Amino acid sequence: MRGLFVTLLITALAADAGACSCFSLEMRTKTGRETLDLAQLVVFGRVVETAPDGSARLMVLESFKGPPKGSTITVAPGAGPCAAQPPMPDQEVLLIAFHEPVTTCEKYDKDHFLLEVFRTNAGR
Repeated sequence: MRGLFVTLLITALAADAGACSCFSLEMRTKTGRETLDLAQLVVFGRVVETAPDGSARLMVLESFKGPPKGSTITVAPGAGPCAAQPPMPDQEVLLIAFHEPVTTCEKYDKDHFLLEVFRTNAGR
């Protein structure tokens, strides 16, 4: 249930990262910690290849949880109500996945507020 709450919170906030300014620093930090605790994979990377089926290969530029920096991972296409726009080559995205396989449904723009939270927490 807790994982569902965090997932819903991230999804609601992902639509407009600018709206997150109403959250206190403590709330953003707590959300970041809970996301890292519950997620299986949290990385920031660059799309290096896309396929006609909507899948992509992503080079990990920063790893907060999961494969190390420099590795390449496959991102499956989204399905059903979550058929997200496939990533474009050279696009930089934040991936937050709570289960396998990692899909385009778990990608967020590079200006998502959680990326800065993850970077700040990684520096500690």
